[in-house]
Amino acid sequence: MKRNFTKPNKSTKYWKISLVFFGIFLCLVLLEIGLRIGGIVLLSMQERRNMAGFQAKDAYRIMCLGESTTYDGSEYSYPSQLQEILNLKNLGIKFKVINKGVSGFDSAYILANLENNLDKYQPQMVVVMMGINDVKDTVPYEDSWETKSILFLKGFRIYKLARLIKLHIAEHFIDQSADADRGSRKLGKINDNEIELVAGHRYSVQDYLYLYYIYSTRQDFKKTEQLLKEAINIYPTADALYVTLGDEYILQGRYGEAEKMLSKAIEINPQSGWAYSILGRCYTKQDKFEDAERVLKKSLTITPAQPHLYEELYRCYTSCGQMQKLERLAEDIIEQNIEDEWFLGFLATIYNTIGKQNEAETFYKKAESLEMQSYNAPTMFNYRKLKEIILQRSIKLVCVQYPMRSLKPLKKLFGSTDNILFVNNEMIFKEVLRRGQYTEYFTDTFAGDFGHCTSKGNRILANNIANAIIKEYFKK
Repeated sequence: MKRNFTKPNKSTKYWKISLVFFGIFLCLVLLEIGLRIGGIVLLSMQERRNMAGFQAKDAYRIMCLGESTTYDGSEYSYPSQLQEILNLKNLGIKFKVINKGVSGFDSAYILANLENNLDKYQPQMVVVMMGINDVKDTVPYEDSWETKSILFLKGFRIYKLARLIKLHIAEHFIDQSADADRGSRKLGKINDNEIELVAGHRYSVQDYLYLYYIYSTRQDFKKTEQLLKEAINIYPTADALYVTLGDEYILQGRYGEAEKMLSKAIEINPQSGWAYSILGRCYTKQDKFEDAERVLKKSLTITPAQPHLYEELYRCYTSCGQMQKLERLAEDIIEQNIEDEWFLGFLATIYNTIGKQNEAETFYKKAESLEMQSYNAPTMFNYRKLKEIILQRSIKLVCVQYPMRSLKPLKKLFGSTDNILFVNNEMIFKEVLRRGQYTEYFTDTFAGDFGHCTSKGNRILANNIANAIIKEYFKK
């Protein structure tokens, strides 16, 4: 029997294509909503701390601006400790310190929100420590449609998540080893119905990884494990899934299972530097230092000159007290002649750790020399714009340099340093490291020569800022 086939008309084809694009759009919207709900929880916690005691009419308000180095630590962050220290000085003034640090954003984002924050909190003083997150795509902030559009796009959680997963799959390791990182993953509740709607679009390995990161923000280990196992059943040769599940097991302390997953990933893809690096971290967590060294060195042969691998080797050697191996690691880096600010700072950190202060100072100076040239034009523009906005409102401006770093590059950003109080954190941190261990004051080496502060490190930072402020503005 002859069948008649009706050729689909163009309107039907366009309608189907439109439905596909609408489905993708709806999926992205729901994903963005889910990620933002988590972000709102963290921000609301910060805001509750900021608003506590805010209505006191006699309070002297200080607003702290910066990135994760300002935001991190909750009640042990440097702004929280700064408030405590100032109020303990019995100056006859009640101080209220407002923490407006934002994790993962650059100086342009800080500038974009500056005027709104000034209007909302009406501070008498602004303390700023920013610039470490500025990269090639950082924009000079201007009150223009073009700049706002770029920042609007970069502000999307999906944009950030897509970049993160791209880096993850490309074997640029995302360091989640510090214990404090667990706190950053507690992003609160996400509506299950929203996730299930997004889950209806599970087509690829990347789709599963998107969903994994949503579930992981809730620390819902049961669902993340279930999701990744389901994905592995569908894509049994996707090494990225095994690595991600192994990474998740490490966070849960299930090291034996993590080893199995990571070994399977390496079996599938023997050139996976990502798998070797996370397996190395797994071994370090179990004090299997020889195994950790072996796989991390293997990873370096696959993906050489990767900062996170050297950072993990540093963690391995310091954990087991292998200072000679740590020194050899420094010598290996020197032989490679890597002229990079992070590596120069990292070499200084190594020599500080093994007690060779002269060598450490040599590399601090080399890093400083490179840093003098490394502040890009947008960073300079944004600092100057921040100064202009704040001083126009007759607000006192305090610019803080990061721990371990010279004040010279920061001062160089400004055409004029008039009416700015600068706080130098170079010598005070170098001095405490001469007497103590790096890990007492920093949780990592993300910047090479320094990292995110521990509560003890934040105490030193806060105390140094408090002393500078009191000496300049409140000395009796």
